Amino acid sequence: MNLLDARTALRESVLEIRGDGKAGGGLVLAFQSLASLMLTDPMLHVQEWPFFSSARRGANIRSFLRVSARPIQIACEVTRPGMVLLMDEAAARSVDVAQGVPAGGTFVLNTRRSPEDCARHLRLSGRVFTVAGDDIGISCRRSRSAASPSACSTRTARRWRRASPRSARGSSTSRARVTTSRLASAATASFRSARRRRCASRRPT
Repeated sequence: MNLLDARTALRESVLEIRGDGKAGGGLVLAFQSLASLMLTDPMLHVQEWPFFSSARRGANIRSFLRVSARPIQIACEVTRPGMVLLMDEAAARSVDVAQGVPAGGTFVLNTRRSPEDCARHLRLSGRVFTVAGDDIGISCRRSRSAASPSACSTRTARRWRRASPRSARGSSTSRARVTTSRLASAATASFRSARRRRCASRRPT
């Protein structure tokens, strides 16, 4: 079985990449970042676009990417990708990850499982790479928080600053309402007393 050579595909034809994941899982951002990185090379032509099946969070989505050293003439969905990225393992329950991938394709899966287990479970042929991307992201976030312990206090202070004007406005509004109510009551009492005086002056003696 001949494995896909990405450099040969870039030089002689088009390297097509397809990604599967869930909405809100970072798949679209990952493909946009990869496309932006490739565009830094003035010799490469890049196409990138996502496909959303639904607007709700957690729905299955796909992203497509084409890269070539020659001008790309086609502008349709990637149906025979040489490389496939599975961003969310749950998407493989309803999507055939290996659909349209020619023999010798490359699969990159975000999972804790071994490549052999994934190849057997998803019926993949070619090269299979697994990366525990979620665990890496969580560990990086924890290390970043540990390196800057004042981040939590800074966020709390920012929240307090944002909340302070609102509370101040709320308290001043409440005071204004009370003052207005008192003024209205005083004006009503003054009007009634003046009316009683006028009525008393009109009575016959």
